[in-house]
Amino acid sequence: PSWFISPSDITDRSANPIGRGGFGEVFTGDYFGSPVAIKQLFGTCTKKELADYHREIEIWQKLKHPHILPLVGACDRDVDGKSIVPFMVSPFMPNGTLRNYV
Repeated sequence: PSWFISPSDITDRSANPIGRGGFGEVFTGDYFGSPVAIKQLFGTCTKKELADYHREIEIWQKLKHPHILPLVGACDRDVDGKSIVPFMVSPFMPNGTLRNYV
């Protein structure tokens, strides 16, 4: 899919999450030298959770607005095509969570 990025393209991933939500944790990392946030779902996913993940990606990649972070990409498979814990990547914003920022 057009949104797919290889997990090996993410470097300097933080060992510990910087945030946590209802469906996953957020880590920091680099994507070709740019700082990014990595939202990774918790452990193994049910078929419904994976479908929700794909739906979120499909919607997010279409959104274009100055107040919405763009989707850099997402991944749910390794380079060999095996399923991995899904994650989404966006530019890193250093001011904390949206809730705290607002």
